[in-house]
Amino acid sequence: MEFINSPIENHYQWLGLFLTTLGTLISFFVLWQTYALRKSFLSKIKLPEILKIVDQNREEFYAKLALNNLSIRNEINIIVETVRASLKQSAKNLSSDDKKEIKKFLKKYPQDLANLDQMWNYYTALVGLQTFLKQSLMDSRF
Repeated sequence: MEFINSPIENHYQWLGLFLTTLGTLISFFVLWQTYALRKSFLSKIKLPEILKIVDQNREEFYAKLALNNLSIRNEINIIVETVRASLKQSAKNLSSDDKKEIKKFLKKYPQDLANLDQMWNYYTALVGLQTFLKQSLMDSRF
């Protein structure tokens, strides 16, 4: 019975408590790093897909816009809504800088473009967003 309360046993208890606490802290750190790596890889995987969608829709948008005809307004607004939906859905997995740029783009332009000036401004901003995403993709290469 004296052995349980001896000073040597007390040191082992404190050492065990310290090592358990240290192991728990290390486990939480590894878990946090794993989560950060997962987000980083998801961002690198999603960025080319988003860029492809933006590029395809930008080309289609320009083809319609080059006609300089307001009668195709509904078709252009369908393209705008497709771009908006794709960006909203895909922005969840991007880095904070990319996400911020996409949110700024979505907030700046309304869903319905009424005249040719708005359409050309939207096209210019879409080209700017495409350039930003391309640069971000080049920066995120392994």
